[in-house]
Amino acid sequence: RYTIRVTNPTPRRVEAVVSVDGLDVVDGENGDLRKRGYIVPAYGEVRIEGFRTSLDDVATFRFPSVDGSYAGQKGKARNVGLIEVAFFEEVGQSPHQQIVEARP
Repeated sequence: RYTIRVTNPTPRRVEAVVSVDGLDVVDGENGDLRKRGYIVPAYGEVRIEGFRTSLDDVATFRFPSVDGSYAGQKGKARNVGLIEVAFFEEVGQSPHQQIVEARP
């Protein structure tokens, strides 16, 4: 059994789109960069303990045989053994930017 820990050493929030064995950890379907991920706070971390099966439950990550893997059980074992994480920076104001209203 294992947990994926995603850390963010930057002053901005990031989105981490994570796939394990070719499957998206949020919905358990094929991984895709266009899917939603986990928001990692500035200078923070997120721990992902398994494939999300509901808002409260996960199918824990384990190191089984290819056929025994979550991807193998779903008939999608082509990428077993890969853990992929893509990061997307939040779009918006820089945390160091200030809006100053000029008055005549």
